[in-house]
Amino acid sequence: MTAYIVNGIGRCGTTLMSTFLSNIYPFYGFVKNLHDIDNKSFKNNITIKTHSLNCFTQNRSDIKVLFMFGNIYNTVLSYKHKWSNNMLIHLFAEKNIGKNHLEEDIFQFDRYFKAWYKPLGFPVMFVRYEKLYDNLDTVLNFCNLNKQQIKKFPSYQPRQTQWNNYPQIDKEKIIKIYHKTQEIVDSLPDIKIFK
Repeated sequence: MTAYIVNGIGRCGTTLMSTFLSNIYPFYGFVKNLHDIDNKSFKNNITIKTHSLNCFTQNRSDIKVLFMFGNIYNTVLSYKHKWSNNMLIHLFAEKNIGKNHLEEDIFQFDRYFKAWYKPLGFPVMFVRYEKLYDNLDTVLNFCNLNKQQIKKFPSYQPRQTQWNNYPQIDKEKIIKIYHKTQEIVDSLPDIKIFK
């Protein structure tokens, strides 16, 4: 049995992906820290959602991780609209509660790439949110789903938050603060599987 864990930096399709998978594999729940289920074994295929910076401390043959990522500038502004203290807690950035995302890097998304973008002893598929719909066959294959199940995937909805639509001063602040993480994102392929 396999636990399909949907992880990512948030605001990049983690809810979309976990909702889709939980229509096929029952939803176990949101797990803040994967260390909380480090030694748990699974009797059935399930879906788990997380934004855990920490991964399992041991090799696991019973899990597969789909790590969602996307344009950091759009992500930061999307957080601005949905921003809450709970999101910073889920991102292990509690120390930044109350700080301004246009003044400093309160999200520290680069930590996620450093923690997850490497072989970890279990399959991890990185999926670029903006190219998700171009790669659904690969995602289905990774999740052991047949091509018919693609019909259950939600229809494409364009991202509501586009950083280029913001005032120039906000764009300059975003670039100044988050350009290094955006460079990481720009350097990644749309799909990458570590086994």
